[in-house]
Amino acid sequence: MGIRADEAHRMSGKPGMVRPLIEAGFDKRAVLDLCRRYDLLNPVYEWRSSVSCFCCFFQKKSDWRGLLKHHPDLYALAEQWENEAWAQQKTRAPFTWNQGFTLTQLRTADERQIALWPDPEEEPCAICST
Repeated sequence: MGIRADEAHRMSGKPGMVRPLIEAGFDKRAVLDLCRRYDLLNPVYEWRSSVSCFCCFFQKKSDWRGLLKHHPDLYALAEQWENEAWAQQKTRAPFTWNQGFTLTQLRTADERQIALWPDPEEEPCAICST
């Protein structure tokens, strides 16, 4: 869509560049509000903080967890690439998409967390009792 007012530092100094969002003072919130108003917002924003490559190095843990939930095939592919890269690095620190955790660790933690509160199959719904 363009570079927003809150990311003006990304603009090059090339002459003749048009900067409508910067000139209008539109930050991320204003751009998202505008897109919502005209029903232009990408549905991925329902579960992701930004639209980017599925294996972006800079995405948040919540984005990885959203990818695991909404596109487990892509999560599995990124996890596979991470594991393959890790296996090839004999002398250096292992490769991970993010510092501090691997995708396998994140997936496993997510699975363990869900297992803490299983849905009892024999109990009815607390609201409608069906």
